[in-house]
Amino acid sequence: MTNTGLEETLALLSSSANLYICSNCQSHYIESFLETYELDHFIKDTICSGDTLLNKSENLSLLMKRNRMKETLFVGDMESDLIASKENNIPYMHARYGFGKVKEYRWAIDSLREIAPLLKLK
Repeated sequence: MTNTGLEETLALLSSSANLYICSNCQSHYIESFLETYELDHFIKDTICSGDTLLNKSENLSLLMKRNRMKETLFVGDMESDLIASKENNIPYMHARYGFGKVKEYRWAIDSLREIAPLLKLK
């Protein structure tokens, strides 16, 4: 894996908040990724449409209920991420370096390393 700052960013974020993954991917993809890159210890829980056959908004709602989330932020790169955040009444941070084009967001980042400074984490 190239040095994207992923591990450093996850370490910093997970030191002050619980981290979760909500995806439209197939079953076992998230777990395989996290295990392959030894990142699983940073992530509290995951959910994906491959396991539930639900859309991202419904999965996000389940994840939030299952983990009793009160304050949260959705970081994503696709329109479905924005829609899921809106339908679950949570702020959305757009990763412009990702796969999708989204016109509406509260914050935007061009690099993974920009998340912590925006959230005022050191």
